[in-house]
This record gives sequence, C-alpha cells and structure tokens, in this order.
Amino acid sequence: MCSVFDGDGIQELAAVTTEILLGSNSVCRKCHLQPVEVILHKTDPYCKKCFLAFATHKFRSCIGKHKLLPAGCPMVVGVSGGPSSSALLHFIHQGITLTSLKKLRIDPIFLHIDEHCSPFSMHEADGIDVAERACRAVTKLGLKCYYTTLETILAEKPVTPLPFLQGSSCAQLRDRLTTPLLRTKMQCLLQSCGSLTAQESVWQTLLQRCLVSACASLDHSRLMLGTSASAIAATILSFMAQGRGAYIPQHVSFCTVDRVMGVHVYRPLRELMADELMHYNRLMDITFEDPPQHNGTVNGCTHNFLGRLQSEFPSTVPTVFRTGDKLLAYDIKASTASSTLSINSSGIPSNGDGVEPAVAEGAEPAAAEGSEPAGTEPAAAEVTETVATEGTEPAAADEGAELCGFCFCTLDTTQPEASALSATVVSTRLSRARAYGDIDSDMRAASTELSLENNVKSKPSGTVSLEDSDQTSVSVVGLDSASHDGYTVIISKADLDSVLCYGCRIALNSVTDATLLPIDLQKRATAASSVRRAQRGMNVDQHTSVHNE
Repeated sequence: MCSVFDGDGIQELAAVTTEILLGSNSVCRKCHLQPVEVILHKTDPYCKKCFLAFATHKFRSCIGKHKLLPAGCPMVVGVSGGPSSSALLHFIHQGITLTSLKKLRIDPIFLHIDEHCSPFSMHEADGIDVAERACRAVTKLGLKCYYTTLETILAEKPVTPLPFLQGSSCAQLRDRLTTPLLRTKMQCLLQSCGSLTAQESVWQTLLQRCLVSACASLDHSRLMLGTSASAIAATILSFMAQGRGAYIPQHVSFCTVDRVMGVHVYRPLRELMADELMHYNRLMDITFEDPPQHNGTVNGCTHNFLGRLQSEFPSTVPTVFRTGDKLLAYDIKASTASSTLSINSSGIPSNGDGVEPAVAEGAEPAAAEGSEPAGTEPAAAEVTETVATEGTEPAAADEGAELCGFCFCTLDTTQPEASALSATVVSTRLSRARAYGDIDSDMRAASTELSLENNVKSKPSGTVSLEDSDQTSVSVVGLDSASHDGYTVIISKADLDSVLCYGCRIALNSVTDATLLPIDLQKRATAASSVRRAQRGMNVDQHTSVHNE
C-alpha cells in the first residue's frame, strides 16, 4: 500500500512477517509477567488487565485532551446494539460509577433508533428483537434509555423519543411513534434509489438526521456516537468515491456542530480500531449484534478492502485515519472565487500561469505583502485558516453559507462557470438531448440553468414544484405553511438539485416522487422553484423589451 523513495527507485513496505500467536511462550509486553490473551497488530501481546487498561486509557484520553466536555454536562449517547456502541455503553458506565477523581463527569441518557424499515437491517421480527436487546442492555445497568424509529424523520413535525422502561415493549412503543403510512413512505424512498450505494447513502443521512433531531427533541445539545477508527477510515475513502469528499472533516472530527439543530456530535472512540473493540467486548463478556454486511455498496466494499489490507499491513487504518484527520472543512469562499484570478501561495494574484497580471496605466500598484489598503476589507478570494485551540468549542465554518437541504452540510454546488461541476451539468444536459434535437439550444439551456442555480436562495414560500429536465411532470402534494390546505404542485428536477449538495444529487437522482422526501426538503425545493421561475420571467421580459426596441 505504502512506499518510500530509496534513491532513484521505490521500495515497497513489507508486510509483517514475525507474527506472535496465542498459546506461545510470550508474555505481556507491558507487565512482562502475565500470559498473553490479546495480540494487536500481530506483534503486540497483552494480558487481559493491561489490554483493558490500554483500551480505557484510549477512550478517556480522547475525551480529556480535547477539553470540550464541561463537568456534569447532559449527554445523549447513541446505542445500536453493535460492537462499537456496546463497548461505548460499558466505557461510559464504568466511567460514571467510579468513586475516584477519574470519574467521568457527564450525565448520560441513551437513545436507540429502530431501523427495521431499512433494507440493510434484519427483517421485521428480528429487528424488534435487536431493539429489545439493545434497550434492555442499557436498562440492565440502571441507565435511562429512549426509543424511536428511523421513519419518524419523515414526519411533518418532530417526534419526541419515548422512554424505554423495564416493562416496555418496542412493538408497543413503535405503534405509538409511527404509522403504517410513514413506514411505507420510508420503504418506498429507499427502494426508489437507483442503486444499493444510493440506498445506503440515503439511509445513513436519514439516520444521522434522526439522531440529531431526537437529541434536540429531548432538550439536549450534545450527542455521543460510537464511531471507531476503522469506520472513520472507511468513511474517508467511500466519501471521496461518492462525491462527498468536501464533508469528510464533518464526519471524522472528534467534535462537529450540526448547524441546523445546534447539536454537538462527539466521537470518543475515534482512536480505537474495530479489532480492539472486539477484543474488549470479548474480555468483558459483552453481548452485541453482528453488523450487517453491505457487500454490494461502495461503503461495504471499502470496509472489506481495508479489512483485508489491515490484516497484512497493520498501519493501513491508522494511516488513512491520520491523513483524513488533517483535511480542512469545505470553504465556500474559496470555491466561489473568480475562476480567472487565483491567489497563489505568496499572496500574489495570478492568471493560472504564475505570472502576475500587469497593472493598468494610472492604477495604483498592489499593496505590499502582509499589508491592507486603508479603509478596505480583505479580498473575498483570500482564505484564512482558523485552527481551534484546546478548550474551545469548534466554530462552524462558513456560518452564512447555504446548507444542503438533505444532509445539512455546506452547499458545494455554488461554483463558477469554469468548474468541473459546470462541465458535468452541461454534459448531462447534452447526453439527455434527443438524437435529432437542437444541441445549441440544449447548451444554452444548460448554461442558463447553472447560472440560475447559483442565484437561487431559499425563501419561505407556499408553493412546491417538481418536474424533471425532460419536461416529464410529477405531481407533488404539499402543505401551505399558513392555512395547511393540501394542494398539488409541480417542481423541476433542477429546482430540487439546486438545494442539494453534489453527493445528495447523486444519491437522490433516481427518486421521482418528491412526496417521499422530508418535509423541510420539499419546502426548500418550493422556495427554489419560486425564485427560479421569477428570474426566468424577468429574463423573458428583458428579452422581449430588447426585441421590441
């Protein structure tokens, strides 16, 4: 996988050859006394006591070194019943029950989301059993647990999770939370996606939204997830393959802030790998559910690829993890800068060939490096990197930027005309043109469509519209924000795409019924449709007036 330069050639890093096996005469590498029970990276033997101390230290140090959790803060902890969340449950239980100074000073409640409607989970009967076992594992330790379902994210109003008590039943709680219509809506939305990868992408986005929404419904502003280093490494590579590379920092950092709900999401297991958590569960006799295998998706194939590579090269996951952790958040200012003028590393404007543009006669020369003209603001193209110090909350990047209507990440589709996205839009438009169609008119339409898209802003509106680029209309039933009267509307595919990031466009590309989408996304598409049609009307009026003159 990795290589280093050795003179004029390249020398590949060799796999581990000296492997330590269980049952050998080796002893723990830390205490040098006890027999080996765990072998990490094929070469690091540990006894049970030293390994448990090692795993607990990794968990506690990840929280302590960032200094972002105040003492006594309330916390919602997501628990799915899998190996990572089960280990997180016991890490937290041990931490809050200590009587020494090392006590974990948080006030946790636990949340389980039933995903029985997802095609990536077990069928309905087994799904209920998984939810029952996950919730009872929490209440067995004397901790509070809440229960909700994934399809509640598609409801018109936020649904508050219900507490799971000793005599509770997940089947009864589910009937109180959802309706058959919502379950059918969720299943139809996932089935309408064009591929298994798109289904998994939509499912993961809805799951993340449901976690954050449920946390806010419980009047909490902090959410803790059991995401391991192995899962983060797979996310880094799969996000790049699915067109979501701009949002990697928002899914791998220790703490990120949801800019819609204002919920802080923490990942305290981000430095523990999957095999370390499996060993911890085995030594602590923790029962958990085996995660489903997604072999037909990009994310599932990435997991399998990294797993096989990690077995031969133990530094694979740490290398990918550390590399992805260095990536900066998407900067909307840098992406919307002029495509003909860029700022090089020396701060000198250039036109792409490294040559400084000539100064027009009579114009003032450029200011010296490090200085600003008096009475002026810094240029919009200038990008300033802000590094958060320890003990401070992470600031949300580009707070004034528009967000994707589905995943709530910074909208990355506001690009200049000379960009890869613009070329993709034009190419897609031309490929959809009929064999004997007017190619020139399609080219102009694609260019106009992109220009309008960059100007669309979300505004409150009582109308919705959906029709695809081939003028095939699709009926959508919406609700007026004031009167709540039902009505049928038509929107275009471009209206929906204008409020989606590039990755969500790909995931929702095959969805033809907008009534299956979340209500807030339908409202965003409605507002975009109103602005787009109004701007098109202005362009037509201007063209008519010029023609009459």
